[in-house]
Amino acid sequence: MKFITVDTVGSPKLDRLKRSCDYHSIPLEVIGLGRPYPHHGVKLHYICEYLAGLDPEETVMFVDGYDVVFLAGVEEIERKFKAFGREILFSTEQNCNVNGGLRVRFPTWLKYPKAKGPYRFLNSGSYVGKAGRLLELFSQLRIKPTDSDQTVLNRYLVAHSPDIALDCEQQIFTCTAGRTGLEEQDYRVEDGRLRNVVTDSLPCVLHCPGKNYIGLEKLVSRLPFAGPVYEPAPDELRRYRKSRFMNRITARLLPDNFLFHLILDGLLLAAGIGVLLAIVAAFL
Repeated sequence: MKFITVDTVGSPKLDRLKRSCDYHSIPLEVIGLGRPYPHHGVKLHYICEYLAGLDPEETVMFVDGYDVVFLAGVEEIERKFKAFGREILFSTEQNCNVNGGLRVRFPTWLKYPKAKGPYRFLNSGSYVGKAGRLLELFSQLRIKPTDSDQTVLNRYLVAHSPDIALDCEQQIFTCTAGRTGLEEQDYRVEDGRLRNVVTDSLPCVLHCPGKNYIGLEKLVSRLPFAGPVYEPAPDELRRYRKSRFMNRITARLLPDNFLFHLILDGLLLAAGIGVLLAIVAAFL
């Protein structure tokens, strides 16, 4: 089994992932060093080049580099992936993360496959599959370097749902997107292992996207491969607190963030129209 990430600049931000790999004896390969990275879409071009050089039956796991850690070793990951009985498996999150405004996001959200729990939507930051099938999938996408790979994959999924399996129960991958600030209620550490309390699972990979290094370090600091104390910048703390406030409301009221913001925006629009009509009526 192959484990890969993309890092074009050799950033120290990769150290966290490398520490987790060393602890779990995972042979990580870093691809793309010294190459341009204009947008997340180019990541798939580098990955496809790598996949093309492998046996189509080789199993490959990709993880993002700066905001991911491994929580288990190769044997457990292989066993759990085999139990899925699928050739491609993507991680999931609570956000319907699709660029292009409401005109694009709403139809995608409306057609999305149903699932129990909050982890319903594909996240492109970690996945595993057979090299040949992954290469076939990514070749069909015809993604440009300036495209968002997650947007393209989500839109592909609603049109071809049988092609991609989603880890909605967080058996292999667990992702905090859409639940930033809820780390301490969503997870607990048991004997040095992270448990997702929401799904009652012991995932093998933790991903805290959206530059959520605060939440990531809250969890990693309690694990055996913790590194130096993380000191967030003031603006990072402000963003984290804002996300925590909104996500606490969402988690209590609605099943996903897109629906929450759709209703919130609708209420604000209705209120604005009501105020405008009241003003007009006052002058009539």
